[in-house]
Amino acid sequence: MMKLNVKTQERVLAISNVKVSTIQCSKRNSSSCPFYLERTDSNKNEYKLVSYWNTHNHGLNKFLPANVMTPEILKSIKDLRGFSKDNTALTKALNKKHKTNFHPQTVYYQVKKIKNCEYGTLSLKILII
Repeated sequence: MMKLNVKTQERVLAISNVKVSTIQCSKRNSSSCPFYLERTDSNKNEYKLVSYWNTHNHGLNKFLPANVMTPEILKSIKDLRGFSKDNTALTKALNKKHKTNFHPQTVYYQVKKIKNCEYGTLSLKILII
């Protein structure tokens, strides 16, 4: 997983009426990562890559997708969620126990799905008297 931050808002070149935006790695400030994509958008809403630097000077975290979760991992989520102070702690414990590399957001959505299965989805009914 890699986070990309938009460096600037889309700007419009006055001469050619073309939109230009630059996308950079989120580690640009902390590790001076040179990765960037610069794209243009003509009036036809078609993006065109103008310039880029496609290498990073740091490692990229590679997280496992949700479809890799086994029934044993899901059982561990059920068991550990009550003892973890937050989702990040739950993810660390889960990754350590099963020697995996799940992102906290992936575990969060699995916890949410488990809660929906156990308690049902939230529905609001307005009672008018």
